[in-house]
Amino acid sequence: QEHFNENYLESDLYPNSTFLGKVVKRSGNQAFVEGYLKIHGRSNKINVEGLMEQDLNTINISGIFTIKLKDYNIKIPKIVMYKIAEEIDVKIDISLDKIK
Repeated sequence: QEHFNENYLESDLYPNSTFLGKVVKRSGNQAFVEGYLKIHGRSNKINVEGLMEQDLNTINISGIFTIKLKDYNIKIPKIVMYKIAEEIDVKIDISLDKIK
């Protein structure tokens, strides 16, 4: 993972990834989120389904989704293209605490 981050995500040039979006639908603890994911300096609209649990002081959100490297202008040299997947899974596990 460190090799991938340094050489292909170019984490020295693009140290942060961001997501800006909102929950568009919720059914029980299942949440449907829509927004823009920015990786490697490139932003794309995504729709993600995940789990959302809420109590009085905390909201927990978790999920897994797949992105295509080419959608974020991440180039893999041909010499290693069979060793690195063209799509990667992104796992999120977020805990939001109520501001006191």
